[in-house]
Amino acid sequence: MSNLAGFVGAFYIGSDAYTAVSDEAVGSGSGSDVSFSLAYGNVDTEGLTVSVSDATQSYIADYALNPNGTLIFTTAPANGYAVVASYRYYPNMLQAGGFTTWSADVTADTLDTTDFESTGYRTFMAGLKTWTVSAERHWKDSHLIDQAGNRVLAKMYADETNSDYFTGWGILNGVNPTTPVDALVDESISIQGKDGIYTG
Repeated sequence: MSNLAGFVGAFYIGSDAYTAVSDEAVGSGSGSDVSFSLAYGNVDTEGLTVSVSDATQSYIADYALNPNGTLIFTTAPANGYAVVASYRYYPNMLQAGGFTTWSADVTADTLDTTDFESTGYRTFMAGLKTWTVSAERHWKDSHLIDQAGNRVLAKMYADETNSDYFTGWGILNGVNPTTPVDALVDESISIQGKDGIYTG
């Protein structure tokens, strides 16, 4: 495994302007394939509808959506069944330039299942997962404070070729400018995940 130098990485957010796609013929089921790629990436979960052989599918219960444009079904569509999707995507990813660092934290709740049959040791089961992202950057004229409270599509790159990244929809829930007397003004942000976080 190769090491990564500290100068790699970038942080992107989605712009407000989106493009709608209606009734895209995504593919045809084989009975074994569970992943289908949409024509575009940076896909929004709002306004998303998916059908298999004209039967409407339920988000989360029947499929998940990676923001890079991949539908992941819990059960493979049957052989010959048409997969059709309507959605919106964001063609312009805006690099929130000047970031000096970013971090992504994924946590999972553990639920205590201890009872009188636990023989002296606590027992647990997995609960819900959540993720947060934080980042710091030099203050820019086009700063992010106006987007506080908005939904954003975050992409956090971890390699020089921009092929390895974490991505997910979230809420920009913190913007924190800091003004030192002897250095550049910094702006730190935090994003609370709205859906799942994925790798690209």
